[in-house]
Amino acid sequence: MKKSDDLFLLIKSLSKSEKRYFKLTSSRHTKGEKKNYLRLFEKIDKQERYDEAKLKKEFQNEKFTEHFFAIKSYLFDVILNSLIDFNREKQTDYKLYEDIIKINILISKGLNKSALKLAEKSAEKAKANSKYFMLEELLNIQSSKILLANIFLLKKKAGKIHYDKLKTLEELTSYIHYTILYEKFSIFFITTPLASSNEEIKKLDWLKNDPLFFDESNAKGYLAKENLYQIKRRYYWFIGDYEKSVYYRKKDLSLYDEYPLIKKSEPQKYFLAIHSYLMHAWFNISLSECEEYFTRLKTSAVSILQSAKNESVIRVVFAMFFIAEVLWLEKKGDQQKILSKLETLDEQLKKFNTTLETPKLLDIYSATGAALFRMGDYGNALPLTNNVLNHKESNKLGTLFHINLVRAIVIHFELGNYDIIEYLIKKLSRINIKDRRILSSEKNLIKTINGLIKTTSKKECLYLLEDFKIMLEKLSVSMLEKIFITRLGLMKWVERNIAKIKKEM
Repeated sequence: MKKSDDLFLLIKSLSKSEKRYFKLTSSRHTKGEKKNYLRLFEKIDKQERYDEAKLKKEFQNEKFTEHFFAIKSYLFDVILNSLIDFNREKQTDYKLYEDIIKINILISKGLNKSALKLAEKSAEKAKANSKYFMLEELLNIQSSKILLANIFLLKKKAGKIHYDKLKTLEELTSYIHYTILYEKFSIFFITTPLASSNEEIKKLDWLKNDPLFFDESNAKGYLAKENLYQIKRRYYWFIGDYEKSVYYRKKDLSLYDEYPLIKKSEPQKYFLAIHSYLMHAWFNISLSECEEYFTRLKTSAVSILQSAKNESVIRVVFAMFFIAEVLWLEKKGDQQKILSKLETLDEQLKKFNTTLETPKLLDIYSATGAALFRMGDYGNALPLTNNVLNHKESNKLGTLFHINLVRAIVIHFELGNYDIIEYLIKKLSRINIKDRRILSSEKNLIKTINGLIKTTSKKECLYLLEDFKIMLEKLSVSMLEKIFITRLGLMKWVERNIAKIKKEM
């Protein structure tokens, strides 16, 4: 078993809280000198790259180096056991496994009444959380190990147990069928995430014609429905039906109302489901619906941030909620509060004793810059956009860099910085050639800006903008074009400028 690289990567993946917990539990029963594996842990944790030769040199006078492989393997297992204990309280699976062990101990001690009481309680918990394999085990324990010893009690409870067993089998079978369907579709989706022709759409006729796909009544239980809704939202995304894709994100979210215990036992998953729906539906839903789901997101985020022990979870949830709140404030038209929120970003992070990694920080800059741009605040949008474009690893940012570069061109046009626009357009052209990215809305935007720079006639400017607006409306039938137009805020920009020119004429 190769443990060297795996051990190093495992240690480096630990959060501060997980490391603190490991050291605390490892040293709890140690008197005098530290355990060898704990010393090895601390040395590996300080390394930037795994260097076994250096480790052996540092411990060259220690007897345990004669069994270096064994102690590394032992350390690997101790860390895993520590992580199990660290996560025990928040994982339903761990609690149910422990209950099964406790039930079997009670049976072995002849305490069948207590064992039955715990088995029934645990079975209800497993059922509510769609833990089919453990539910089946708990039901078998009740009928085969406990109630067979009391035939009268078995007769009384057999009906419900047998019904639950058949129901569990039905939902488990359905889940397996939908898991296979999901995996088959995922293999296709990963290689072709978006259809570029009718021929590619036809390649998925096998899915469209599958009863598991078109007849939703075949999905029995939470897990089967979850798989079905994920398949459907990705399928409709693939064929370019954005509205239906968003609809199935909402159906996925509705499962947590149908199965409330899952919402309680998997709070991060619930948070991600709300966030996913909001991020895709934001520009198309009413203010009241937006407020409803944002309130749910806020309640979920606050709960996670107050209880999470893992720094990486805190960072991710904080950044995602920050961006969602910026969009909510944009929806309400509260520009000042967006600026205020950005100014106090460091203070907000201090409350949770954490910092943001660069990718998350750049996501925040980009989203906030985009919101301010759509609101017409070009002056404040520019520095945030430049934070993304001028980052030392900006060439690795992909789509994030691309959208900020396009936005920068429009901002510099609005601010009258015409000298830099030519340079930015050439840079954009090089990126598009390299990435083989062709969006008609983007191409027409550059053409319109060049035309607006060259003319001094308000009438000509109005003609160019109105022509561009008509073009955007036509292009919006394409899902990719519509997403680009909406998220960049091109229609708002055009309409704002048309209104401004008409006022001046």
